[in-house]
Amino acid sequence: LNIVSTFLTEVQREADPADSCEAAYQELHVVFSPSTAGALKRALQGSGSNRKAAVVTFDDIFSVGPLTRLHEESDRKNRREWLSDHLNPGHDDDLEEYGVDFEQAVREIQDRNDAIPITIWYGDNAHEQAGLRFVLFLLRNSRNPVKLIDATKRTEQTFNTRNTRIDDRHTGEISPKKWALRLNEASSLRTCSPEEKRRLADEWLHLSEQPSLLRGWKDSRFLHMEEDAFDSDIIDALRDLQRRKGHDEYIHAARVIGEVLGRLDQYVGDGYLEYRLRTLIYKGVLEIKGVPRAMRYYRVRLKNAR
Repeated sequence: LNIVSTFLTEVQREADPADSCEAAYQELHVVFSPSTAGALKRALQGSGSNRKAAVVTFDDIFSVGPLTRLHEESDRKNRREWLSDHLNPGHDDDLEEYGVDFEQAVREIQDRNDAIPITIWYGDNAHEQAGLRFVLFLLRNSRNPVKLIDATKRTEQTFNTRNTRIDDRHTGEISPKKWALRLNEASSLRTCSPEEKRRLADEWLHLSEQPSLLRGWKDSRFLHMEEDAFDSDIIDALRDLQRRKGHDEYIHAARVIGEVLGRLDQYVGDGYLEYRLRTLIYKGVLEIKGVPRAMRYYRVRLKNAR
């Protein structure tokens, strides 16, 4: 459950040519979570194609934290410091690993061969929409043919019926079997026009100038939200859990965060929600039992629960 590890731990890479940009490859795929990368790699390996493919993963959640001038290496430390200060765990070694992984992904994008076709897979959420624009800004002067595929929207179009509804909030929720279908249709999709690429790269510049620390996505637009936008959802979820277990009971933090994640229509990750849970503790809204070094180590209840 703890997606903070997704922010601050090293991406595990399988030792095969399709997984390394250091080896020769004939196509490049860009994704925005390790779980998406794993599912896509399995689909690529099972596709029967003789073309060697590389998968670049940005192990981050762009819907939370500062994005100011993230395209400049000298300014990326601001984001690393914010993540370290606000999201558990905030250890220096984890922060260093996050920085190394992020810089490696940027280099793999910037050092690609200009003839290599690139496919960027994303979803209908602020995190991957921001990541899409960030990558296209890095590619703004490239000549590579680029395909942009909203995998969550296409999965919904394929599988949603009158009686069945799939509502994947991000590409990491798409099952590995469904990735094979996405790969099969990718070859027939058009490449991104220079005008569209330039427009999305410009949108990244505008996004990176905004001071907001929390972003949502609705009707194909970014929502710039207040930091405490989900605090009421946390309180409501905790109140409901206490009503079921007994008003005086402390509830495990991980249980509270899981309940909130199931209710939200935005993708922000449990690390951000746990940061807001701890903020409510500091403000005196919640009582705590245990040590908040990670959400599995402590429990909470509303201060006026008794």
